[in-house]
Amino acid sequence: MTNEEYITLHRESDVRSLMLGKAPDGVDLLWCARQIEGWQIARRKLPRWAATPGLHYPPRLGMEQCSSTETALYKQAQLTRLLKPAERTRLVDLTGGLAVDFSALAPLFHQATYVEMLPHLCELARHNLPLLGLPGATVVNTSTPAPGLWAKSGTVVFLDPARRDESGRKTVAIEDCTPNVLELQDLWAPCRMIVIKLSPMLDIAGALSRIGGVREVHVVSLRGECRELLLVIEPDFRGDPIFHCASLSSSVVADGPATGEYSDPFPTFVCPAGDRQRGNVPSAPPVLAPGALLFEPGPALLKAGCQDTFAVSLAQHADQENGAYLKKLHPMTNLFICDGGKATGVAEILAPHGRVFALEEQLDFGKQTLKKVKDFRRANLTLRNFPGTAEALRRRLHIVDGGDIFLFATTLSDQSHAILQCRKWRF
Repeated sequence: MTNEEYITLHRESDVRSLMLGKAPDGVDLLWCARQIEGWQIARRKLPRWAATPGLHYPPRLGMEQCSSTETALYKQAQLTRLLKPAERTRLVDLTGGLAVDFSALAPLFHQATYVEMLPHLCELARHNLPLLGLPGATVVNTSTPAPGLWAKSGTVVFLDPARRDESGRKTVAIEDCTPNVLELQDLWAPCRMIVIKLSPMLDIAGALSRIGGVREVHVVSLRGECRELLLVIEPDFRGDPIFHCASLSSSVVADGPATGEYSDPFPTFVCPAGDRQRGNVPSAPPVLAPGALLFEPGPALLKAGCQDTFAVSLAQHADQENGAYLKKLHPMTNLFICDGGKATGVAEILAPHGRVFALEEQLDFGKQTLKKVKDFRRANLTLRNFPGTAEALRRRLHIVDGGDIFLFATTLSDQSHAILQCRKWRF
């Protein structure tokens, strides 16, 4: 039996069980197990790769750390928007890695160069890229790419600096990543554009104070988790950047490379940097009416600090006369409320940018309330501007996580504490 036959036969099997068994003659069990495990992760994270026969995969850590299909296609859509076809002459990915982002971006360009310091990843790229439809891509194995390779007029540079130190520990600061993009700024002046993927934990204001020419900041969340922070840099750009808060889901994925005109399927809130945190959101009353809509902003809005601006911008979609707009529970509470009688159309606008709930009841912390909550047994508990931890409050309420009921422990506009009993909004 060959390795390929063994992989095809067992690619849906439990890898640990396979490793405990005996390999047939001619089979490299360790290598096959790695490929089976890689394919199983790709099936969930990179469906196009999983559907491409013959691809080779790295060890598990490399698969877990690589971009997903959704985030790679988001980058593809943004470069399609930002660059006219005539401007897409040359792409250089200085941190090629597994080549997920590279394989999504390269089809947009006439020439594409993959650069990677690790020889085994270069071997994977040489094998995988032709199978992914990129036989003309150039693969360069080097730890110190010379400026002559990438710092050229018209070149678009992509960078995903490694966010782990030599001991494998995670790093967040820009200067602790490899390569240190702060040291490259003087070199990329001739380039058309630089796109840098950074840790979502990074302090955005600090990054903007140290990196010049940032035209756009993209905060990208996927399935309720902030995944990427992207900086789009044009060396000659002067001014404040535009913030893009993108909330991706598996249901919004383009089919194949976007090589034509721009078409962005991703729900995104766009906000000039100067308008962030300037939203004058009306305060909600301390007593909330059952049936009202409760909106919890998603991680992209919160990370970008655009939640209030987003709430104010919603007014243009609403009937100002009857008050169908969001009100904030408390200046420091990132929860918003809308009159339930006027909220159906508003909920559809909100849904791509966070979680939407129907308020069933506002509860205080009296004995009767605590007894009622205990009777739920199961509920999803979230704390927003509320002292303590969710685990401590969950123990006090004698509930376990789960079920259809959602409880928000929070602070209201009169400084009182309350528990808001909700269920997900039904569209």
